[in-house]
Amino acid sequence: MQSLRFHFVTFIFCLLFLFFSWQPLWHTDLWGHLAFGRQLVETRSLSRLEGLLTVAPDFPLRDTAWLSQIIGYFVHEISGIAGLQILYASCLTAILLILWRVFSRDGVSVWLSSMGIAFYLGIAWEQLKIIRPQLGGLICYLLLFLLLTGRTKTRRDWFFIPAIFALWANLHGSFPIGLLMLGCFLLGDMMNKDQARVAEIDGRAKPLARHFLFFLLCLIAVCFNPYGLAIYNAVLEISANPNVKNLEEWKPINLTMNQGQWGLVAVILFVIVKLLARRKTDIAHWLLILGTGLATLWSSRMILWFAPAIVYAILLQAQRLWDRKRIPSTPQKCHSPTFLHGGLRIVILISTFFFTPLCWEFVTGKNQDPHRSLSSETPIDAVEFLVQTGGEGIVFNRFEWGDYLLWKSEGKIKPFAFSHAHLIPKDVWRDYLQILGGSEKSLVLLDRYHIDVVLIDPNRQNKLYKLLEKNSAWQVEFQNEQAVVFLRIDSMFPMDPE
Repeated sequence: MQSLRFHFVTFIFCLLFLFFSWQPLWHTDLWGHLAFGRQLVETRSLSRLEGLLTVAPDFPLRDTAWLSQIIGYFVHEISGIAGLQILYASCLTAILLILWRVFSRDGVSVWLSSMGIAFYLGIAWEQLKIIRPQLGGLICYLLLFLLLTGRTKTRRDWFFIPAIFALWANLHGSFPIGLLMLGCFLLGDMMNKDQARVAEIDGRAKPLARHFLFFLLCLIAVCFNPYGLAIYNAVLEISANPNVKNLEEWKPINLTMNQGQWGLVAVILFVIVKLLARRKTDIAHWLLILGTGLATLWSSRMILWFAPAIVYAILLQAQRLWDRKRIPSTPQKCHSPTFLHGGLRIVILISTFFFTPLCWEFVTGKNQDPHRSLSSETPIDAVEFLVQTGGEGIVFNRFEWGDYLLWKSEGKIKPFAFSHAHLIPKDVWRDYLQILGGSEKSLVLLDRYHIDVVLIDPNRQNKLYKLLEKNSAWQVEFQNEQAVVFLRIDSMFPMDPE
């Protein structure tokens, strides 16, 4: 029976891996990070923008995701878009496997764990569907969660947990949420004297001194990055930047958002099962739910960190409730894994890879159609048109499309804005919003920035579209259902595709 359940879990995770590997890559974030990775590899410099944005000055840059960007760039160089899809599927599958390990280790049944995984995907999907360095940060977060929620502590924790923070600080700037989690668990241990969450490694050390030393080691481990202590200030500058407040995912969560509705359901469900099961919840766990919950109210993007804590709490209560209701069964003898069982799992894993996009390209010798492998929001045709013109210079664009434009033009065409809004000067960002909204100053601002090309969505930026369409100084050079390219009539930007 145990073996059958294990094969079932293996099969489910293989199906999830396949599902994720065939998901179209999201149009924001990814291409900007790949452009940074290309820049890092070509210049071998971590310190400056090197003119990626014409409207932004060449100021010192502290890139908190440099390692993720380089990894992503090399994956693309080696195996193209299919390789990125495999990387994305691998990250998501690893995230779910770690969660599954947390659930099963604490006695949650296979079926409840399966429902917990599905529920977690529902809550966090708006964040998970985007391939970006944040996924690496989430893997580190869940590894930390796995170690801190474990009942047994070992000396190895003193190495592994600081090592996670050292890696995290180079993959993504979300490591402060890990420090928050660590602080919640350590504070919970200090508040609850009856709970020995930290192992007695050094019998001479007092618990308070041991907690303080543990937290201090992680603070120091974060500094193992190219910027040292300045990494803390870099993260604070991003979160405090006024530009990000205009981005949808940085706005406070509300019930008009899918993730807001899922989050509310999770809280209600937790309250119900808690009242019914009445299983004690650790103080540390309460603190983590409260801390990440408040962070989510401040910014909907933070639901990614709230979801594991609330789902874990729900499953523990639900399992206690289920244990009360079910009829005790006769314990079955557990059989040790056999060579046949191990071979079957290997066959399942290898067979899964044969159905991935990367293997499909290898077997057929054909690359995927980018219209299928990239999200429908990606301006593939419009950007291809601009790249084929051979033009160079600045293009006003929707910031969501700036990353792809920057990547495909190899930096020759400079987007006015892209998803790294915190890198854009505040006054430029303010002007960007005015132009995009089709305000009365739009034409004046386009003149001020010497913009000869505009790339927008005619449906979403309908006001700006009509303004330029009626103006005799502008003409449409390209248009489809998704995008339109306007060119200033007296422009020096070439529009004869090579």
